[in-house]
Amino acid sequence: MKVHYRSRVARWALPRKYVAVTLWDHVFTRLEHLEESILRHEEVHVRQWKKHGLVRFALLYTWFHVRYGYWRNPFEVEARSEEAWR
Repeated sequence: MKVHYRSRVARWALPRKYVAVTLWDHVFTRLEHLEESILRHEEVHVRQWKKHGLVRFALLYTWFHVRYGYWRNPFEVEARSEEAWR
């Protein structure tokens, strides 16, 4: 997993309320540092991208986001469940 701190991609693509976005095995953030819990959260998304593939994950994530919203999106629920572990 490669983390891109102070990323232009993140500043352009992310609403202010979000800390980071993961695309395949790259994490983009506008911040200079991410806490370990956030890195664990984003690691889950890396595994999800790899498990489902680029197109399938993007479509499923978008569908779940529209249908359930951010907090109940199953991909986000799984990622949050691993934030505190390890």
